[in-house]
Amino acid sequence: EAINIYETWAAKNPTQANVWIRISQLEYKLKHIQKSINALQMAIKIEPNNATYYKSLSEVYAGNNQANDALAAVIQAVKLEPNNINYLKAQAILANWANDKQLAQATYQ
Repeated sequence: EAINIYETWAAKNPTQANVWIRISQLEYKLKHIQKSINALQMAIKIEPNNATYYKSLSEVYAGNNQANDALAAVIQAVKLEPNNINYLKAQAILANWANDKQLAQATYQ
């Protein structure tokens, strides 16, 4: 099973964020949402300035109907890349979903 190979690799090379990202993707496909989140959080610990990882984390949370957590993660992505239109759109949508109308409106402006 692919997940076992990546987990073994991660145990031997725990500072390789790309391995944790792949584990997260595989766990998500298996509907192991918390394991997917945990793997993304490991990648973020290794590369805390990687906005893509925060956006991915936001998407996993959103797919699990965790609006506030999804919003918090995308806010971090926007902080790292404030001119990324995709992150800004996601922030506005998630802020609206999380009932943060002020942030949603501010993001659109």
